[in-house]
Amino acid sequence: MDVSVADDASAYLRLQGKGGDNSAYVTDDGDGGTLSINLDGDNSTAEGGQGVNPDALTEIDSLFTIENQGTQEV
Repeated sequence: MDVSVADDASAYLRLQGKGGDNSAYVTDDGDGGTLSINLDGDNSTAEGGQGVNPDALTEIDSLFTIENQGTQEV
């Protein structure tokens, strides 16, 4: 999935890589412009699988945080 965003450090919604155990799946360009989720099979798994099963629901916890930077609570 590709999402287009405006280059705005003061945007109402902020997405940021979270770090931690699953940080290998997230790439942040460092300039605040691009956050990518990488599921290409280069990341090893405990069970030895590669990539994503096309017929499964894949959940990867704690990849990124979503922060409301607006003036109203949501």
